[in-house]
Amino acid sequence: MIEKLKDIKKGTLVRAILLILVLINMIASKAAGKELFFVDENRVTEIMEIVIAVAAIAAGYWKNNSYSKNAIAADDVLKSLNESKQTLKEMEENIEVFNYFDESEDTDDEG
Repeated sequence: MIEKLKDIKKGTLVRAILLILVLINMIASKAAGKELFFVDENRVTEIMEIVIAVAAIAAGYWKNNSYSKNAIAADDVLKSLNESKQTLKEMEENIEVFNYFDESEDTDDEG
């Protein structure tokens, strides 16, 4: 029995527990006239707004947000390596070329 429980996904387990709590609350409210977990609609709306806002913020910062030229170049390097378009040696040569052009741009701006 315990071996079968290990195969259950966490989401399934959470939904089952919530279903049991809802059933207990429903039975208690109908049979005894008392709700064990009183939740009004306004409170549920507030909680959902907070959850959605936190999820949106977390998703926005979880994603790699590259703004600088170097960060964007690093993303391209990573993508190229992951797609196996270049070997590591070829990538190192390209990085040396990138650094050369990057340094020459800096000296042109100064003069």
